Amino acid sequence: MKIIKKTNNKHGFTLLEVMLAIAIMMITFEAIFSLIISVYNSHREVSYMNGATELLELNSIALEKSVLGFAGSSASSITYGTSNAVITAGGTKLFDLDSVTKRGGGPKFSISVTYNQISSEEIEYKIVVNDLEYNEQYGSISNTIWIPHANGKITISASGSTLTLSK
Repeated sequence: MKIIKKTNNKHGFTLLEVMLAIAIMMITFEAIFSLIISVYNSHREVSYMNGATELLELNSIALEKSVLGFAGSSASSITYGTSNAVITAGGTKLFDLDSVTKRGGGPKFSISVTYNQISSEEIEYKIVVNDLEYNEQYGSISNTIWIPHANGKITISASGSTLTLSK
């Protein structure tokens, strides 16, 4: 009869130890991955908000400068509308900022502008920016433009999304 000696030489890990290590690594990787995803989503949201705010401010400034500049120009009339998230004057964009308005070749935001004539020298406008991917409103800005000495010299026609100025 042969006697088998039991030795205490351990040269490796048991199956239980390996499975326990893998389970701990999976839990750790899941926590790290969810943290990375939440940071990415927060960054994207802040980036979109900054782009929408920039788009609102640029459209507002461009509109006001264009309307106030019309009084000193030689043009007899001009019509304002919107095209591809930018306000247009006579069919021409008031500014071009594709880094804000484009995402992967397509438009990132849409804007809508409503005009209201307050008096013969005042126009009220409201610009609203919407995100096209998530169908959310990202912001709006309202303001009033006073056209000095327009009374009798400039005719204002403001209705809904169209503003027309004529001399």
